[in-house]
Amino acid sequence: MSRVWMLCLTLALVACSPSGRPVNPPWSQLTEQEQSVLAPLQPEWNRYNPRKKQEFLALVGHWASLTPAEQTNVQLHLYDWALMEMPDRQAARRTFDRIESLPPAARDAALAELAERERVREGREPAAGIETPDAPSAR
Repeated sequence: MSRVWMLCLTLALVACSPSGRPVNPPWSQLTEQEQSVLAPLQPEWNRYNPRKKQEFLALVGHWASLTPAEQTNVQLHLYDWALMEMPDRQAARRTFDRIESLPPAARDAALAELAERERVREGREPAAGIETPDAPSAR
């Protein structure tokens, strides 16, 4: 679920595509900044479809607004994405599409729920009322 959550969060940042550039640029045509941000995707970049490339390139436009910790987190999850098998990528895409189709309040709630599950899964601050193998709730 971690990969799905971060993919959803990452793709939520990509609201618009850059203009005035090829729709399907090969890795060699990316700017130095784009290559730096998207480095985890380099081995498979030329195999991505144009839509996926545009989504990832839009992320570069939002990069400067992220904190260093957020940038590190996003890049780690780009590595996760690059390592995911196709069925996992498809599941992540379906989750993202489902969340994007929700009204704003429901979307915020769904993203918060995914974030909470991620925190629990990684063992950070166990969530109140959620039972985990490491921290069973009091009964």
